[in-house]
This record gives sequence, structure tokens and C-alpha cells, in this order.
Amino acid sequence: MFGFPNKVKPIAIVVVDENAIRHAKLSGEHAQLSDLAEDKKVVDAVFKDMLGAGKTAGLNGIELVAGVIIAHEPWTPENVPSFPYI
Repeated sequence: MFGFPNKVKPIAIVVVDENAIRHAKLSGEHAQLSDLAEDKKVVDAVFKDMLGAGKTAGLNGIELVAGVIIAHEPWTPENVPSFPYI
């Protein structure tokens, strides 16, 4: 999770399992992971799943993520500039 000091709720930077996305038929069979990261249908499905998991775990309000960013490479503090959304 990543948070800005001037924002109330965190966002999640998610590295998805490419096979799981394809198995869920959220994208075309031949789409690249970088394309999946930009696909609104995929982003919305991951966000919905994360919200559901958080609510099931008893989180509420500011504990729940306000959005997700799907990364096509593992996230580290050193590569934050490679994410144009942040």
C-alpha cells in the first residue's frame, strides 16, 4: 500500500498474477501485462476484489483503499518514478 500524507485513504499498488487475470477472462488472450495494467475492466475487478476482502476482514472507512494501481513490475521504493500515476 502507498499513501500520500495529504490524502485520507491509501491506494494499493498491486502486482497481479497474469495467469489469474487471463483465467478470469478479464482481458484478451494475447494482451501484454503492461496492457492489462491499463485495462479499466481489469483495474475495476481488482479494486472490487480488494474492497470485498477488506470489508470481509472487518476494515471500514479510511482503512479501505481508495483505488488500485496495477503494476507490471514488482514495486519497490526505488522504482516509484516508473509509475506515472503517482
